[in-house]
Amino acid sequence: MGFVEGPSLPEKRVGAVLIDFRAGQEMIQALQNLGIKVFFSCRSDELSAPLCGHPDMMIHHIGENKFVCSPDTFNYFGKTLGPLGAKILIGNSPLSRTYPLDIAYNITRLDGVAFCKQKYTDKTVLTELGRRSVKLIDIAQGYSKCNICVVSTNAIMTSDEGIAKAAVNAGVHVLKISAGHIDLDGFTYGFIGGATGLIAADTLAVSGDISLHPDYKSMADFCGQFNVKLIALTDKKPVDIGSIIPLIY
Repeated sequence: MGFVEGPSLPEKRVGAVLIDFRAGQEMIQALQNLGIKVFFSCRSDELSAPLCGHPDMMIHHIGENKFVCSPDTFNYFGKTLGPLGAKILIGNSPLSRTYPLDIAYNITRLDGVAFCKQKYTDKTVLTELGRRSVKLIDIAQGYSKCNICVVSTNAIMTSDEGIAKAAVNAGVHVLKISAGHIDLDGFTYGFIGGATGLIAADTLAVSGDISLHPDYKSMADFCGQFNVKLIALTDKKPVDIGSIIPLIY
């Protein structure tokens, strides 16, 4: 057993993931059928109801066994991930129901770069990223992890024009997809990053049937360029569950 070294970027099939505690049984069973143990987030009453269980809103994987989480979830993640050998650091930023004060831990990492709305990113996270010489790419869209689907070390999919431009300027391969077509109760729609997560270097898990998305063919072709296949965890419309976060092998 070992932790995924690069956040969101497993090098082989993972043995465990972190998902929203409200994820449906069909999704949980699908992951378990793949031999993946499921760990759950807790409820954060400091976030709005639709987001209160989204792990990508409350915890950020720095790399290897190190994580930074919001103050209100610190005890929970210490008890839940600590026994695996995780080192949980408490963040400086309390969460809030009001944007952009809810995005302190919502950061997307690729190989050596991080996309975030830097002004509102937690200072402990920024310090830890600095120690690892991670280059920050400041973006206007605060829901970075929600809106970016990590495909490989240097490839993403997003529906956000600003993210797409910033990523291209940083030398990242980008597929810009249509907004919408992903459910999130309480919002008009959810985001592709929040509905997905790599569970192996060559396998991108989706919370629902991604073939229902109007850009499915382009998405499948794009992922195929990086030897990544898409797998559906349910036969329903994809749902933004706050990302499928790979943890350990």
